[in-house]
Amino acid sequence: ILMLDLILWLLTVSAVGLAALPLLYVAFPSLLDRAFGFARPLGILVVGALVWMLSLIRIIPNVGWSWWLIAVLIGVGGWCFIYIRCRVEFLRFVKRRWLHLLITEVVFLVFFLAFTLYRMNDPDISATEEPMDLTMLNAVMVDSYAPPDDLWLSDYPISYYYFGYWMFGGIAQMSGVAAEVAFNLSGALIAGMAAAGIYSLTTNLIRRDGGSVGIGIASGFMACVLLLVTSNLNGMWELLSLSGVGSDGFYDWLGIDGVDKNDPGGGWRPSGFWWWWASSRVINTFNASNGSVQSLDFTIQEFPFFSFLLGDLHPHVMSIPFVLLGVSMITNVYFSPIRWGFGWLLRNRVAALLLMLMLGASGFINAWDIALMVMLFMAVVYMKSYRENGYSVIRAVRVALAPSVLLLLFAAVFYFNYYFVTLRSQVQYPPIVPVQYGTRPIHFLTVWAGLISFAFVFVAAYVVPNVMREFKRVRGFADEGRHPLLRLGLTPWVISILITGGAYLLWAVTHYASGRFVDGTDIYMRLVVAGPLGLAFIGLFVTTYNRGIRGADDGVQLILLVATYAVLLLFGAELFFVHDFFGSRMNTVFKFYYQSWIVLSVVGGYGVFHWWRVHPSFRGYKRVLSGVVASLAAMLFLMSLYYPVAASATKSAESVTRVTLDGLAFMDEQSPGVRDALIWIRDNVDEDEVLMEGVGGSYSEFGRYSGFTGAQSVIGWTGHENQWRGSNEFSSRRSLDVNSAYSGSDEDLLRTVELYGVDYIVVGPAERRKYTDLNETKFEGIAGRAYENGQVTIYKLRK
Repeated sequence: ILMLDLILWLLTVSAVGLAALPLLYVAFPSLLDRAFGFARPLGILVVGALVWMLSLIRIIPNVGWSWWLIAVLIGVGGWCFIYIRCRVEFLRFVKRRWLHLLITEVVFLVFFLAFTLYRMNDPDISATEEPMDLTMLNAVMVDSYAPPDDLWLSDYPISYYYFGYWMFGGIAQMSGVAAEVAFNLSGALIAGMAAAGIYSLTTNLIRRDGGSVGIGIASGFMACVLLLVTSNLNGMWELLSLSGVGSDGFYDWLGIDGVDKNDPGGGWRPSGFWWWWASSRVINTFNASNGSVQSLDFTIQEFPFFSFLLGDLHPHVMSIPFVLLGVSMITNVYFSPIRWGFGWLLRNRVAALLLMLMLGASGFINAWDIALMVMLFMAVVYMKSYRENGYSVIRAVRVALAPSVLLLLFAAVFYFNYYFVTLRSQVQYPPIVPVQYGTRPIHFLTVWAGLISFAFVFVAAYVVPNVMREFKRVRGFADEGRHPLLRLGLTPWVISILITGGAYLLWAVTHYASGRFVDGTDIYMRLVVAGPLGLAFIGLFVTTYNRGIRGADDGVQLILLVATYAVLLLFGAELFFVHDFFGSRMNTVFKFYYQSWIVLSVVGGYGVFHWWRVHPSFRGYKRVLSGVVASLAAMLFLMSLYYPVAASATKSAESVTRVTLDGLAFMDEQSPGVRDALIWIRDNVDEDEVLMEGVGGSYSEFGRYSGFTGAQSVIGWTGHENQWRGSNEFSSRRSLDVNSAYSGSDEDLLRTVELYGVDYIVVGPAERRKYTDLNETKFEGIAGRAYENGQVTIYKLRK
């Protein structure tokens, strides 16, 4: 059964990718491989978006045959078009690029099978937020029509960015794979699609800039490793502490919770409980007083490998291949020889429609990604329009603005139900708040040194010389007696300095006005990390802007664009945070860092190629410096590879479940009665029926009977419902009612089941432990026993 599920899953996603291949060939003529590495994510996106819309307007249901129908129609239509209109050109393309296409497929399979093998050895959907993710996956699979119901808040639709779950749930329905198996296969599929995608994107940029096939393969594969395997350097500190290197005072100064010399383990990896967890919680500030240690700046700094190690199927993980797909679509626009405007949209109708679907879906998959997509898209069309319209700012804006806004408007309209109906903002007032504690330099370097080293090689070799030339050029204006402000060359300097200086000044004013400042050193200590980031942003912005307005349309320009955006995110996270439900910068650092990791992996892969190209041309001290920087980058990179090996060995060994892809197999031994009850609920409870189960907070054992089966419950994890809806107005009342129904009087029970339209009542081990005064005989007055085993009893209400 395990191998059958794996084969069916792989065949299904490959069939969807094959159906989308004609779309890629038609829509991406400006890319060397027609974005072949994105066939699967594009197919999943297009089919998923169409099924979502058609089910939303009640034309077809959200079931397996509907997904197959749309995929077949897209595939048949596309391949007929290829055969009739351009089969000769297509065959020439395959003959010319067959090796590249084959290697791209090998990259996908290697990473997909590697992460599948890991999930088989650590399949349990039991800890952290995995039960919540399975709840979302079940929700999108059981509802016949969009929008799907919130399984943990009956009679309400999901108020969360759920489109990633929708797409992978669709693949599960097409392949016939159960949700608990699809959960683990989805994680492996994301890794495989991300690998193929970043390989395709990186090699396209390198080959456009004259790179050979060999260096393209090497750099593209390096980008895959940087994205999916490389970790931060916390593993290095773990290894050093385990080896006895460094004093207790040093680790106290290091201040990373969980990293010290007290690990009892010997050998090559730590043995402390969940030691690998510390790598995602590096940044913090501690205050020791009265014998206790208080955490002051708790943040999250997940990176892709940690996410795959942990196993959570979160939106920020599911979005990885789609972020790369969006960047490739925008790259295709930038490289297009056709002038930007309404004419471009008409002559590239397929590309325009796909871009519209992707821009709108970016915020539907992961709301934090829409800023990246929109800003990158607008920057690209401005630079493209500027060079195509006589290098006039006014004409460039006039030509570029209307079609760009129209495309974004259509994207919002297509996903209208999500953006303007079901989604509830989690942002509190004021929406942006100054950061109280900045990142310590050692923590910043621990998080970023392993990955950013290769990006630094590129920045040092390309950006620094360009900035020096631009600076001399601006000084030349003054030497000629011309006012620099009248010269175009100063524009990017003014803009970037205003952005960085203005942001810092605004932070300083609001920070001190808030009364949350630490002491008088805040004003300059924040510059220890924010200062270099601000300078890096200025250098990148000046270089990117000037190259863009001078007509650059090469791979370097796209690398500069995404690098500029990433550094701006890191700079911004030192000064401000989005004031969400958590009331701290925890989530802002988490999402901004994660987004930066994705795009900087592309920069790092390209950086390998750039160093390989320019290093032989250096002479004297430049050659020595180039070699030293590259050696340091290689050393940091190798250090970052210890954690993935040690952590995956530790975590997979912690699982006592047999080798399987079934994420609920752990219940077969721990609580077989609960597993049997789940199977009964899945087979017998309709999607519009409501069950009542015990209520508990987030990360608890409650919510399983609904979340693991697809049935609606009155209330599930209350903490997560509060996060999704921005308040506790929905969960607090329901929690009180459910608690009173189990532990209160007959009248309390009757009132609750009538108020929420309850059809089934579950009494299992968790309910009996929580409600110690539970008298089950009161249920029999209004319900009969529909199912019963040694652990679980399910009552069905008499109507």
